[in-house]
Parts: sequence; structure tokens; C-alpha cells
Amino acid sequence: MMGVPIWYSVGLLITLSTELAAEHSINNLQAGLCFILFQCGVTAGDLSSGVLSQLVKSRKKVLLSFMSIAILATAYHFMLLRFSMSIYISSLLIGLGCGYLSVFVTATSEHFGTNLRVTVTATVTNFMRGAVTLLIPLRILIQDEVGTSLTISLMVVGIIVWIPALWAGMWLPDTYGKDLNFVEE
Repeated sequence: MMGVPIWYSVGLLITLSTELAAEHSINNLQAGLCFILFQCGVTAGDLSSGVLSQLVKSRKKVLLSFMSIAILATAYHFMLLRFSMSIYISSLLIGLGCGYLSVFVTATSEHFGTNLRVTVTATVTNFMRGAVTLLIPLRILIQDEVGTSLTISLMVVGIIVWIPALWAGMWLPDTYGKDLNFVEE
């Protein structure tokens, strides 16, 4: 659940940025630049979240902090949809917040023994990537069947993915400093 918002962000918010901008009378937005800024943010977030988790000595605190950054940046994204510059800035900030991916994958692998660690890590990342194939039809269903705008449908899907992600993050046991020399039986 914690990884799905990353793919909501890139698979829906960033990918549909030009359509979202057009809905709010912004005609000059460049989707490619939004994607580049998002990826720059993810890179900075991945590097800084890894370093911070070592300095703070907690994976969980860093995960929840970066998730909070992503949520606040997403709210900013929707609140200032009148200016293309604000969409560019929010794309970078959403990417920064989604930079918890490296710590998330590390924490995931640390929950399992050496015999399952690689399998679990690969499976979890594939499941979160695959979730976007469910989020796209959900967004379309909300927009078309319920009769909402693109903006509202994206907000609803965002709420649907962020609430369980935060819940999972709060209940996730912290793995920092855990002895990793064990085998699952």
C-alpha cells in the first residue's frame, strides 16, 4: 500500500498534467518538463531519504516524513492550478516526496529472511507498479460514471491511495538496526 501513491503520482498526476492544466485554462504546460522535474525530485528524494534514515536511525520516521512531503506537494498541486509554474514546482516537490522509494524497498527487504529477501523486494515493487493499471480505470470510472471533472477524479483517487499508505506506514515496524542474518521457515 505504501508504494502505490508513487505510481499514482507519476502514472496519473504527472502523466495527465497537460490535461489537468487545460481543464484550468493553462495551455502552455509541457508534460515532458513535468516528468523531468518529477524524476529529478525522486532522485533527490531517494538520495536524501537514504542518508536521513541513517542519520535519524529510523526507516519509519523517514518514510512517514517523505510521504507527508508528497501529500502536501499534491495538495499544493491541486490548490494552485492557475499557473504553469506552480505545476512545475509541485511536480518537483511531489517527486521529492516520492523519493521514499529507496527507504521503502530497503525496509521491505529487511522484514524477510535471506532466503526470501530478493523475491519479496522484486514482488513488492512490481505490485506497486502494477497498481497503476487499476488506478487508471478507477479514475476514468469516477470521472465518467459519477460525472466529475478530471481534477476531482484525481483528487478522489489520491485520497483512496494515500489513506491506506499512511495507515500502513504508521503500523509498519521499524527495521533500522535489525539483525538481518535469519532465514524464513
